[in-house]
Amino acid sequence: MFRTIPFILPVTFLLLVNSACTTKVYTSSPGVGQGNLLNRATQDDIAKRYGPASSKQVLSDGGEVWAYDYRSITSTSGNQEQATSVSQCYRIIYVFDKEKILRDYKREGC
Repeated sequence: MFRTIPFILPVTFLLLVNSACTTKVYTSSPGVGQGNLLNRATQDDIAKRYGPASSKQVLSDGGEVWAYDYRSITSTSGNQEQATSVSQCYRIIYVFDKEKILRDYKREGC
């Protein structure tokens, strides 16, 4: 009984933290291969590919900044006493001009 408590508490904590964030699952890493979209992709193209942004901000020049937050948890298993989890969070930021064309993007930690 007492041996399972150290395992259950961290797993429960990680599940609660993870459920508080927007989680998206894709077949390829977000932000990979975006260079070929610069100056060509529209807001509609990005929305169709990745869904609704986690947050949006309108710029003073009429452009917009969209951010997508991603969280992943990788678990390594062994026995219950040696199980570990690694959580990663990163954000992809897309910058569109007033014509709604993708002009810049970057990936950063969150």
